[in-house]
Amino acid sequence: MAVFVPENGSFPKYFKAAARFAHFFSATLTLCASAKFVSERPRKIDFYRELLEEYAVQHDIQWDLRIYEDAPSVFLKRLVQAEDFAMVLRDDDLDLTTELLQQSSVPVLVIPQSYDQPFRRVLLASAGGRLSDRALGIAVRLGISGSCKVEVLTVSPASSPALRMVHDKAKYFFDKYNVKATYKIEQGHMKKTILRSCESKETSLLVLGANETDHWKDHRFRSFSEDVVDAAICPVLVVK
Repeated sequence: MAVFVPENGSFPKYFKAAARFAHFFSATLTLCASAKFVSERPRKIDFYRELLEEYAVQHDIQWDLRIYEDAPSVFLKRLVQAEDFAMVLRDDDLDLTTELLQQSSVPVLVIPQSYDQPFRRVLLASAGGRLSDRALGIAVRLGISGSCKVEVLTVSPASSPALRMVHDKAKYFFDKYNVKATYKIEQGHMKKTILRSCESKETSLLVLGANETDHWKDHRFRSFSEDVVDAAICPVLVVK
């Protein structure tokens, strides 16, 4: 799990969230920092090392440090699509967040700066009547942990047979692994409905497939998932 170092300020909560997520997936947490940042701010890197040593013990995970000389886009190509995750602090470096969302081939977890909650309620959202198989698999795995309640939300502007198929598919996989989940179908504005569900249900993690409504662009030519990430008050895992 590649966790990109915030270059402005100190954010212990961000690393605590990273440790929790790595624990769920039995993943090694890799702290990723540019060579420039390491040379210019060695004390900050030492501070993050101490934090991760503490969190690694608390959450029973392994961690390491990876320093990259190239641009983040070059570094991203080394991540393994079937195995890795990338994590970034949304409010620290907007350019890096955008680069990860647009160019990464792995799921990207975007954490708001002020967030400091365990992943207890997971909302798996499907927009337009489709559901990413990998997003579904991740939600199932979080449910298997026993620490998370999962809700499947399907949103579309109009009713269609595809909406019911999404829920039947999700229910099949959750039942297969004995994971309890709740299911909801809503019609209306997709982005507003998803964001409203995040707020009203106190969602601690939104899981969204990056290919959902891939034809959709806002006035800044951003994808649907990018626009949701920018507006959500909770962490968003955009699954590639």
